[in-house]
Amino acid sequence: MKKTSIFQIIIFLFIPLFAQNNMSVDWRKVPLESSHLNAEWIPMQSELFLSNGNNTTFHILDIYTEKVISSPIPNMNTFGTKWSPDGSQALTLQIKFKNKRRFNSLIVVNRYGELIKTIIDFTLDKINPVGWSGLQSIHYLLNNELNSVSINKNKIEWQFPISYAIGNKLFRKVNLSSVELLRETATVILNLSTSYSSSLIAFEEYGGNLWVMDPSTKFLKEIGPGNAPAISPNGFFILFMVLEDDGYQLTKGEIYIWDKKADQISQLTYSENQIEMNPSISTDGKYISATIYPEGTLLIGTVQ
Repeated sequence: MKKTSIFQIIIFLFIPLFAQNNMSVDWRKVPLESSHLNAEWIPMQSELFLSNGNNTTFHILDIYTEKVISSPIPNMNTFGTKWSPDGSQALTLQIKFKNKRRFNSLIVVNRYGELIKTIIDFTLDKINPVGWSGLQSIHYLLNNELNSVSINKNKIEWQFPISYAIGNKLFRKVNLSSVELLRETATVILNLSTSYSSSLIAFEEYGGNLWVMDPSTKFLKEIGPGNAPAISPNGFFILFMVLEDDGYQLTKGEIYIWDKKADQISQLTYSENQIEMNPSISTDGKYISATIYPEGTLLIGTVQ
């Protein structure tokens, strides 16, 4: 009997998502005890990964019970946290300070924030989580060099490609032996976004615009001004935020959506007195999340 890979299963689950072009979203505020400026849907789960504006907290919200679970691990650095394809584990950082110097440790935790494995103990070296190419295979940058590790000490899985940026260069890797340079930009590449079920890659150029590309088809598109892209599970849409400021502070923030098929941008939020940021899309495509700056209120939108 032919085996079905987790990639095929995820693709099957994502096919019907966001089939319509004219998306309508019913937004609601979720009452939480603490402030969360960062919210991200955990793959294959009905849960949101939450963190504060400094990315030092690790909280999990069940959207049905609205129960929040906090990680027992102190001094987290959750910026750039990468979730496994099934949402059961996360690759993240822990920090500590000694003699006014910052030390980083790369760890794997479960979705309740409990330690599973220490990949790199505390070091002064620069560490950046890159992602997962399988349920037990992780990748990270150590002083801007890519490293690959199997958590269970087996062979590195390559069920999913990994994409990563070093400075102004964007790379893609599909096996241990080859690395493809996808793009070299004029400035640093920021906020790289990928999806386990789509070959799309979205990213920002520092001081420039938001871009989307598909390495499998050589598709490349400059979307325009935008930040914090999030790719829909089926790859049909990209959510992003557009911020405005007066030179001193943020004055406006709205959530937009780019429709790949129609090559059209639509606005999803219209607010005069609140700044919406950091959109994310649930695995089943039923929900969109965002946060309100500066108070850190969580918004969850039901896709109609």
